[in-house]
Amino acid sequence: MPKQLYITSKPVGRPPVNIAGQRFGRLIAIRPNGQDTGKNMRWYCQCDCGRSHTTLGTSLRSGHTHSCGCKKGGYRHGHCKNPLFDTWYNMLARCTNSKHPSYKDYGGRGIRVCKRWSNFASFLADVGPRPPGLVLDRIHNDGNYTPANVRWTTYKKSNRNSRHFKLTPQLITKLKIAHTQGMTYCKLAARFNLDRHTVSNAIHHLVPRSISIPPEPRSRGLLPSPR
Repeated sequence: MPKQLYITSKPVGRPPVNIAGQRFGRLIAIRPNGQDTGKNMRWYCQCDCGRSHTTLGTSLRSGHTHSCGCKKGGYRHGHCKNPLFDTWYNMLARCTNSKHPSYKDYGGRGIRVCKRWSNFASFLADVGPRPPGLVLDRIHNDGNYTPANVRWTTYKKSNRNSRHFKLTPQLITKLKIAHTQGMTYCKLAARFNLDRHTVSNAIHHLVPRSISIPPEPRSRGLLPSPR
């Protein structure tokens, strides 16, 4: 009896995992950058120190690679001591890191950072040094972070340009008291759903004023019936 032949399909490998915008230690995956000899996807990444780095996606996801190599040298290659480094770092984090306290107000609603500013040196060249007493603000609140859509402005104008004015006198007072009791900017930002720069400015540059806040209107179901 002749042997029966079975036709088997060639096994299909797993599709590449899209990790664009995700953070792995000090690296943020930006875009795919080819494959190695085993057809494993390589990723072009931006390190917090300002350098770019290409590595395997599997190395990022496994935790084997989490910096460009600067971690061993304490950011010896980069610009972390520049006063604008925190501004740049937090801008990227708000738009790419879903675990950031302010992500829902930025990356979560489609706000992106232009490709050029994935590099700190390019960001610094475009915005220049910070003028005394000013903060970086987007001109159009629903627009992306691009050279044409940012400006240096006062903190007061920047806060009023936000989608919702968050800093009430009561909240400023709470922030100041909590800070004197030892709470860090990061912990305060997470607790009150603010970014660290907003917390710092509220504590050091804003003075709460005594204002009367009208009570919130009751829902229709709770309104007294007309007599």
